[in-house]
Amino acid sequence: MSTALVEEELRRFLESKDPEVLCIHGKWGVGKTFIWNALLRAAASERKIGLEWYAYVSLFGITSLDRLKQAIAENLIETRNIGKGLDAEVTRNNFVVKADQWLRENASWIFEKFGGESFASMVERLAYLSVTKTLVCIDDLERKGDSLAVKDVLGLVAQLRDQRSCKVILIFNDDVLEGENKKQYQLLSEKVVDASIAFDPDAIDCARIALVGDAPTTALLRERVIELGVSNIRIIKKIERLALRAAPWFETMHPRVLHQAVHSLALLGWSFYAKEEAPNLEFLLEKRGKVFDLGDGPDIPEQEKRWNDILDRYEFGTADDFDLALLNGVRRGFFDRANLLDEAKKLNDMFEAADGEKTLEAAWRPFHDSFKTNDDEVINGIVTAFRDNLQRITPKSLNTIVKLLKESDRPEQATEALHYYMENRKAPAEFFELRRHPFSDDVDDPDVRNAFDKKYRSEKKIPSASAVLLRIYENDSWSEDDMALLSEQSADDFYRMFKSQDGANLSRLVRMCLQFERIGDGGDGKREISAKAKEALVRIGRESPLNRRRVKKFGIKVE
Repeated sequence: MSTALVEEELRRFLESKDPEVLCIHGKWGVGKTFIWNALLRAAASERKIGLEWYAYVSLFGITSLDRLKQAIAENLIETRNIGKGLDAEVTRNNFVVKADQWLRENASWIFEKFGGESFASMVERLAYLSVTKTLVCIDDLERKGDSLAVKDVLGLVAQLRDQRSCKVILIFNDDVLEGENKKQYQLLSEKVVDASIAFDPDAIDCARIALVGDAPTTALLRERVIELGVSNIRIIKKIERLALRAAPWFETMHPRVLHQAVHSLALLGWSFYAKEEAPNLEFLLEKRGKVFDLGDGPDIPEQEKRWNDILDRYEFGTADDFDLALLNGVRRGFFDRANLLDEAKKLNDMFEAADGEKTLEAAWRPFHDSFKTNDDEVINGIVTAFRDNLQRITPKSLNTIVKLLKESDRPEQATEALHYYMENRKAPAEFFELRRHPFSDDVDDPDVRNAFDKKYRSEKKIPSASAVLLRIYENDSWSEDDMALLSEQSADDFYRMFKSQDGANLSRLVRMCLQFERIGDGGDGKREISAKAKEALVRIGRESPLNRRRVKKFGIKVE
C-alpha cells in the first residue's frame, strides 16, 4: 500500500468514533510508530480525533494481562492533550491519578479497613473499568514479555472494541514476530483485526516523513538519503540528530564543508546502522578507491561491484580525515568537537583556496587571451583579484604579479602590492622562509626575496649559533634548520663567537664545530662548518703565543 493511502486510512481511523481494530505491521525501522504519532499529533491539533480519550502502551517487558490493563489505565489522557507529555496538568482527570491522590489522603483508614494490598488491587480493577470509548495504541507486540501470550493480548483487544466501544491500533514488527507468537496471531487476527496495513515505504516516503522542514541541513540530508535509497526512518532520524548537532559548527565556513558533512554522514550513518543493506565500513575504508580493475586481476565479488555502483552514483570516492572524524562521531553517538573542527578548518581552507585559484585564473584570462590595448583594465583586474584573495596568493604568484607591474612601468604599484602582501598575509613565520616552498627558485625578483627574508627574520625567533651548537653538544642531535643556520655563519662569525666565550662552554663550542667533519659523510655543509671554524681558530692563534698554544690543544696548527 502506498504511503499516501496509509495516511488516508489512518486519518479516517482517527476521525471515526466507531469501535474497530486496525493493525500496522512492517519491517524494523520503517516508521510505523513514527507515522502514527505524527498523524495523531496533527489530528489532535486540528481537533479531528473522534474519541475524547487516548492511551499509548508499549508491550516491551509487559509480562501479564493485568499489567497491560493497568498500563492502559495509567496512560489515559484527553485527546486534546496529545503531544503535551504526561505532566500533572495533562493527567489530572485520569482515574488512576485521582484514586492515587485519594489513597494517599486516606491511607491509614484504608489499611485498617481493607488492607493495603487488597485495596490497591481494587483500585487497579476500577481504573481499568474507566477505559471506555477510548483510542488505544498497543505498540511492540513482538517485544512483549514471554509469559504474556499473543492470544491473551488479542482477547483483550477484542474486549476493548466489543464491550468498551474502544478503537484499538496494533503496531508490530513483521521480522521479529515468529514461532508460537506468529502462529497465534495468524490464527486469531482474522476474528479480531478489522483492517491490516502492511507499511513498506520507499526512500522518498521515508525522507518526507522523517525529515520535515526546509532548513538547509534538513533539506540537504533529505536529498542524500533519497539518493542512497535509505528506507529506514529510525536510521534516518539517528543520522539527522548527528547532522543537526554538527551543522552549527560549520555556519561560518565555506558552504561545501556543510555539504560534505551531510553527504558523508548520510553514507557513514547508513553503513554503520543498516549493516546488511549498505556498503560496509570495512569496504568504505579499506577497499573503496584502492583497487583498480585493469582486467588482469582477481574478479571483484558481485556484492562489491554493487557497492561500487552505489558509491559511484553517490559520488563518494574515498574517506578523507574529515570523514574519519565524522565516522568517530557516528560510532560513539557524539562528536569530538575539537578534532572535527580541526579537520573542518583544513577542508575549509582547501575549498577557499580552490575558489581563489578560480578567481585568479579568471583575472589572468584577459592577459592571456587578447591583444587589445587594455593595459589598465587587465592590470587592475589582476591587482583586485590579488587583494581579494590575498590569503591564497603563493610566493610564486606574488613574484609574477610584482614582475608584471614592474615590467608595465608601474614600479610604485609593484612596491605597494609587495608591501600590502607582507603586512596583511596571515601565516606563521615559517611561511616566509622561501626555501620551504616548492618552486622557490622561481621566486627570482630580488625585492620579493628580500621582503620574505626580512619578514622571516623579524617574526622567527632565530637562536644564536652558539645556542644551537651547545644544544647539539648536549642532545647529540640536530635538525635541518640547525644545519642551515650554522652553514650561514662565516669565519668572522665563528671568530666573534669564540672570542666572546669563557669557561667550559668555549671548549664545547670548539669541539662541536670541529667534530662535524668527522660525522657521517660530512654532508649538509658539515665540512664547511668545520673549515670556517678552523679558519677562525687559526686567526685567534696568530694573535699571541699563548693563543697559539691554546688552539693547538684542539689540533689547530698555526704556521
